[in-house]
Amino acid sequence: MENDATGAPRSESPRSEPSPAHAHADADAARAALDAVAESKALVAERMRRGPRWYNPVYGALCGLLILSMGLPEVWFVVGVVVSAIGLGALAGIYRKRTGIVLGTGNPRPRGIYPWLIAVLGVAAVASYFDGHHGFPLGVPIVAVCAGVACWVLSRRYDAALFELLEGQHDDEVRR
Repeated sequence: MENDATGAPRSESPRSEPSPAHAHADADAARAALDAVAESKALVAERMRRGPRWYNPVYGALCGLLILSMGLPEVWFVVGVVVSAIGLGALAGIYRKRTGIVLGTGNPRPRGIYPWLIAVLGVAAVASYFDGHHGFPLGVPIVAVCAGVACWVLSRRYDAALFELLEGQHDDEVRR
């Protein structure tokens, strides 16, 4: 027998094993909880599908505008950033109104898409800035269009991956 911190003998309480009926009830409760989670995920996916079809192209265009503004003179840079910020805020508001879902709050996140989006925006912003401010102004709209299209495609891929997560195509593997 072991001693506790004071030196007194520590008594061990006997552990009782759960009865088979109790274990079966726990398994049924766990299965019911998993079914409820799958049902709510499917409901969220269905609500997300009510989002406007033009969401992704407009998102890409606003990202392209943001990148375009990086290569413009200071006054136009500020205008581009403000218009992009207002547009992205309005786009999120329209999405919330149509679907009832607030973007970016507690949603499951498909892995692998955010790093690409950040990389595209970061590289494009740097390229646009250097093109616009160091001698290749025609490169600015090219970079902006490429970034906008890439953001549009990544946004669509994000939606597809999120639908796959929400619609439980991976849940079947967890239940086995």
